[in-house]
Amino acid sequence: MKILSDLVDGYFPSVLKGKYPDGVFLEVRDRTNEQYDASGENNGERISTFGSQKNDEFKPQSAEEFLNKLPKNVIKNGKVVKIRD
Repeated sequence: MKILSDLVDGYFPSVLKGKYPDGVFLEVRDRTNEQYDASGENNGERISTFGSQKNDEFKPQSAEEFLNKLPKNVIKNGKVVKIRD
């Protein structure tokens, strides 16, 4: 569960650094209410593993594209922090 621990702490999982030194696209989904299907099929959706992804599927994005995915503001220690600035 080291991967989950690293993700929760906001870090790139250390166990993936050797194989993916430049990082890897992660899509986190809460599937705690779903029953695990060992065949790799779940509700008609194929579950991907790190080895099943093609490198060209995840293209780099511009800083503007990345920033537009973030919230404009967050509240930290009772203060409004402008994330995109």
